[in-house]
Amino acid sequence: MGTFTQQQDKAINWRLADLGQLLWADWGEDTVVFNGLSADTHLLNTMSLDVLLLLAKKPMSAEQLIMSLANQWQQPSEQIAKPISSLIHNLDCLGLIEPEFT
Repeated sequence: MGTFTQQQDKAINWRLADLGQLLWADWGEDTVVFNGLSADTHLLNTMSLDVLLLLAKKPMSAEQLIMSLANQWQQPSEQIAKPISSLIHNLDCLGLIEPEFT
């Protein structure tokens, strides 16, 4: 986990870690996810939740994630690229996402 640099993140697709091991609870403003593989519980902010929900639909590269979120949030992609790249790294370190090897 967390072994990829932000530079490498742009060239690979990311997906949610084992979906069967993630349990979600949404209480309106707060969303919590429990990772059964690590037994860790995470309180998600809106940015993290949006990234995980997009990856739940299909694996995406960092660049695809940035473009999708820029459209969703109506923000310039250049403005969100660095925070999203950092978030991808953090979510990988937490074991919530993983690179897709095909």
